[in-house]
Amino acid sequence: MNDEDFKGLLGSVQEMVDHVQGKITLRSNTIEVIPVPEYSPQSVRSLRENLHLSRAVLGELIGVSPKTIESWERGLNHPTGPARRMFQLIEKQGIDSLVTMT
Repeated sequence: MNDEDFKGLLGSVQEMVDHVQGKITLRSNTIEVIPVPEYSPQSVRSLRENLHLSRAVLGELIGVSPKTIESWERGLNHPTGPARRMFQLIEKQGIDSLVTMT
């Protein structure tokens, strides 16, 4: 760590101490995290079909195998939290940020 970075870190720690001691008030923000929705077998399949993607491509986008996508679509297993969050982001923002067109 160089001197400039250290000075910045030390300044931040001093601000934190001053805040705890009531000498200053630091700005804060409140955020609300959007709940992660559940995805039924039909909703997984509909999402994939509406995007015109194969199971292999959708699996590649979210980091799972085509067999996993098939298992979710057949109701044998259910998407976990991270996969459901990815589906939520894909529904909201599309796949453009996840792919490169060549």
